[in-house]
Amino acid sequence: FNTSMSVVHHVVYFKFTDAFREQEEAVIAEARAMVGRIPGLHSIRMGPTFTTERAHGYTHCLVATLDNLETYAKHEVHLALVENLKPFFAEGSAPVVSLDFNDPPYVTDRCPVPAWAHFAIGTAVGVGLAALIKHCRS
Repeated sequence: FNTSMSVVHHVVYFKFTDAFREQEEAVIAEARAMVGRIPGLHSIRMGPTFTTERAHGYTHCLVATLDNLETYAKHEVHLALVENLKPFFAEGSAPVVSLDFNDPPYVTDRCPVPAWAHFAIGTAVGVGLAALIKHCRS
C-alpha cells in the first residue's frame, strides 16, 4: 500500500457540560461547514451519543476524513472551532480524547487508485472508477 496516499480518519470524543445543549446545533453546523474551507478535509460528522451507558461520560463524537492531519490541526478555521468549544468542556479528566488512523487507498500492484477516489465510490464517478479497478485487477 502506498501510505503517502492514505486517508486519515480523525476521531474526537468530547465530554461537554449541559450548557452545550443550547449551542449544539450551531456548533455542529460550524464543524460541518469546515468542509471546503480547509484544504484536504473531505467530510465531517459530529453528533451526540445515543449509547450513554457505554460512553464513559463522553457526550459527543466528531469524525473527520482528511488528507493531512497537520494541515487540518493548524488551520485557522479548525483552531477557531476549538476555541468555541473550550468553554463547554466538562471539568475533570480527559474532556477530549482524539484518535487518528490511516485508511489505505484502493491499490493493486498494477493499478493504484488515488486516495481521493475513495470518496467517489458509490457515485457516478465511483461507478466508473469501480469499473477501472475491476479492469486493472483482471
